[in-house]
Amino acid sequence: MRNIYHSARLSACILIFSFLVKTPVFAQWKPKADGLKFRSEVNSVVYQGKLYAFMGFKDSSLNMETTSEVYVPATDSWSLLKSIPAGKEVTHQAAVLIDDNVWHLGGRLGKHPGPLTNETWIYNITNDSWSPGPAIVDPKTGKEITWGAGGAALIGRTLHLFGGFIYTACDGDQDTYHLTLDVDEWMATPTQPAHWKNNLAPLPIKRNHFATVVLGGKIYAIGGQFGHDCVGGGVDKSYSHVYDPTTNSWTQLPLLPSPRSHIEGSTFAMDGKIYVMAGQGTNGGNTNKVTVFDPAGDNGAGTWTEETSLTLPASYEGISSKVIGSTFIYDHGGKGSSRFVQNKTFAGQITRNPVYKLGFPATCANLKAVAGDSTSASTLLFTIDSTTDYTVTSSDPWLTVTKNTTGTTNQNASVISLQANAKNLAAGTYAATLTANSVGSGTIYSAGTYCVNFTVSAQQQPQPATVSKDTLEAELATLSGAKATDVHPGFTGKGYVDFIADSGEYIEWTLISDTDGPSVLNISYANGSSDNRPLELVVNGIVVDAALPFLPTGEWAKWTVVTDTVNLIKGTNKIRLTDIGSSGGNIDHLVWKKIISVVPPSAPLASGVLEAETAHLFAAQVDAKHAGYTGTGFADYINPSGDYVEWKLDKTAAGKVVLAFRYANGLNYDRPLQLDINGVTISKSLSFLPTGSWTDWVNSSVTIDLSAGVNKIRL
Repeated sequence: MRNIYHSARLSACILIFSFLVKTPVFAQWKPKADGLKFRSEVNSVVYQGKLYAFMGFKDSSLNMETTSEVYVPATDSWSLLKSIPAGKEVTHQAAVLIDDNVWHLGGRLGKHPGPLTNETWIYNITNDSWSPGPAIVDPKTGKEITWGAGGAALIGRTLHLFGGFIYTACDGDQDTYHLTLDVDEWMATPTQPAHWKNNLAPLPIKRNHFATVVLGGKIYAIGGQFGHDCVGGGVDKSYSHVYDPTTNSWTQLPLLPSPRSHIEGSTFAMDGKIYVMAGQGTNGGNTNKVTVFDPAGDNGAGTWTEETSLTLPASYEGISSKVIGSTFIYDHGGKGSSRFVQNKTFAGQITRNPVYKLGFPATCANLKAVAGDSTSASTLLFTIDSTTDYTVTSSDPWLTVTKNTTGTTNQNASVISLQANAKNLAAGTYAATLTANSVGSGTIYSAGTYCVNFTVSAQQQPQPATVSKDTLEAELATLSGAKATDVHPGFTGKGYVDFIADSGEYIEWTLISDTDGPSVLNISYANGSSDNRPLELVVNGIVVDAALPFLPTGEWAKWTVVTDTVNLIKGTNKIRLTDIGSSGGNIDHLVWKKIISVVPPSAPLASGVLEAETAHLFAAQVDAKHAGYTGTGFADYINPSGDYVEWKLDKTAAGKVVLAFRYANGLNYDRPLQLDINGVTISKSLSFLPTGSWTDWVNSSVTIDLSAGVNKIRL
């Protein structure tokens, strides 16, 4: 009995010691009203002082919970929301708050492991209603992309969608897509196909089940997992990255103290820092830690710390966690595993240190214009915490704000449009500052400033160039909204066309073809901005390219050509270019040529076609592994530089010709080649843009002068 007695005494002492140590850590977490439904892997948002929790798994068999619910801290009560339409319930969706709407993008349908979907469903908080949103599609092909466990974020009025897995959850982690969508454009015409774009840098290390947070005008991707449904389960990782929309670049952050995933609903920004609560970690185990990232730590490199005062009394994954005022809330989730589904709610009071600050991007705007002309740009104005009214002023009269001079902004930022006007400026370099101040009777935010550098070059007289009979001038086409002008030199004809608004304006040419069949369109343009300004290309009412790229040319007086291949009909054809959100470049003219080389490999080739495989090759090799070529094969460049293909072309008389190089580029970036004619370099970097796959063949065309007799054409 003595041994048993002493053993019991010892156990009691241990229990008391444990209680004394842990009570100060856990005491602040007080039980609150239970949720009305059990949920794990739940997405959540905060809107007007309420926490909204959406769907999730409802039991140990990972069946779907079809309902969603809202928690009101002021009354400590939960109530059910209207359910998403039957059969549309998802988990693993990306969720983002846009105004009073919660967008649910992609995800997995039904009981785990359900199929992926490309659908978007939007919950309107004000009306307690659901409606379909824009389906997720590949902008180039128009084909659906089924997507799950990725990140979604709103910056300004642009929705970003990136990372996660597509088509399949095991081997589907992707770094091909970083989709964006102008939400205002889509909401203006929600019955029309969405104009998704895919021209931004993808997440550098592909992964799923990471958290997405917006802070300081940037997008953070925190933690994540490699693989998911693969044998043995996913592998949790410690990676984190931050995306800067002003430079279109990702930066890797310091590693998390330990791997972390399944934190989508429990990671948020507060007081200028990012809080990560619970989650799945090493070897799939859960954690009860609250980990905080300070972007300003280590001289701006950022630091991670464990906030031990917020440690949870148990380990979880897939919980919902947010702060409303000074109340820190966590609810639902899987206790130890997603299969141990909870409906509990806990809350604690914390001391807040909000950062009441207005901010612009750190990088200055560098603008250029010809004397007498003007140029436009945009930037972002954001808060670090909460929402404030503001007004923006300029330090110099040549710099004006043209959109959102006053308004309300928050962490997701407002887009500030600006214009630099060189009407009364001599050639030279100028600098000005935009200043944003908070206004109104609420909390005063510290001001934000943005620097703008403006280079003005001397005015030059236009030098109209001669053109071929197949040239269709833009200024003579049918215009809607876009305007003909002649400010920048180097155009052909009497001028060129400038898109005025950001979207909805178009140029439409009418051309007459004497046959049906493929033709190459060469569109001459200038783009003096630093961004791609894609246009929608429509031929005879059919969208040929939803976002034909018009890349920067360096300045507005520097003209180049973008090429696309289309099918024309015999008789009248309508060719239309429409701006789709970025005002477009300046369009000079359209040159079209019928393609005579697109025939089956076994068919005889028309005159005027010189096959690459029968040309003189240096280092490049003949191959035939990709279908769709003409002749007996194609030439494949082997080395990064120095390889070439050289054709001999015999001309009876000197004059201009169009060289149409038929090619395929299955990668996702331009692979330019140097073009030499008779030993003289005509172009150091002739573009050969992506075609979609190695079996999709298009033409890259250039107009050049050839001599009478034999000409050597080398790529």
